[in-house]
Amino acid sequence: MRRSFLSRNKVSEAAASNHGFGSAEALRSQPGLVAEREPQEGGRKEGSQMTLRLAAHLCGWPGDVVQDRRRVMEIVRDAGYDGVEGFSVESADELVELGALAAEHGLHLVNVGCSDPLLKAKLNATLGNDAAEVPAARKTSFQDPTDAELDELAKPLESHIATFAKYGVKPFHHIHVGCLLETTEDCAR
Repeated sequence: MRRSFLSRNKVSEAAASNHGFGSAEALRSQPGLVAEREPQEGGRKEGSQMTLRLAAHLCGWPGDVVQDRRRVMEIVRDAGYDGVEGFSVESADELVELGALAAEHGLHLVNVGCSDPLLKAKLNATLGNDAAEVPAARKTSFQDPTDAELDELAKPLESHIATFAKYGVKPFHHIHVGCLLETTEDCAR
């Protein structure tokens, strides 16, 4: 079974309260945010809903906190998240160890990173994740690349996308300043 997650970067109790939701749990219970997903032949059944599960992304967490994986799992679980995104592993053994720790805390691992795109696709497929991030293509300068530069910078992404598709993992790109894709215009180009 594939799992779909919406990542929220550090939605804490305070942040949920500041946005008028009261708590992270209340955020998840908002009408329109929570629905049940029923994959089926021919599309969604009329009246069916999608379940929205939230995963905490670790990109803004201090490095010393992320190094203590048990502590991270406790913080994420206690904040009411369903999963955690942003860990990297370099072997199947390391994934098994991290997966066991996540399961111990009732969490799912989302978009697990790895320096090898083939292994990253396999790891995320093994976890049942339906999507994972492809590496960001960095601009050589902060100016818009020419069409020729754009083609050259995008070449490595083509093999990553093909590898992910082979394992049924939808590739996505997390946009940042200084990356090849920063705007909808960049994506259209």
